[in-house]
Amino acid sequence: MDDDGSHDDMGRVETSVRQLLEQGQVPVTQQKGMPCMEDVKKTGKKKQSGSLYVDSSGITRYDTFLDYIKGGWYASFVLIE
Repeated sequence: MDDDGSHDDMGRVETSVRQLLEQGQVPVTQQKGMPCMEDVKKTGKKKQSGSLYVDSSGITRYDTFLDYIKGGWYASFVLIE
């Protein structure tokens, strides 16, 4: 954040979920890092402003109400007025 409260774009990384998961399996000290590219306003070109390293990654699946019903669970509802 700048002194005036505005935010500056530090750069962008284009990647896929697969690449993030693969990077998370390799120790950070052995990663190459994904280049973080920043747009240079004056020239319109891009320059590398840093690198992204992934400490850990994974996919977590959360069951929904319908997953429990499909799994054979029963539900009983009572309407109280």
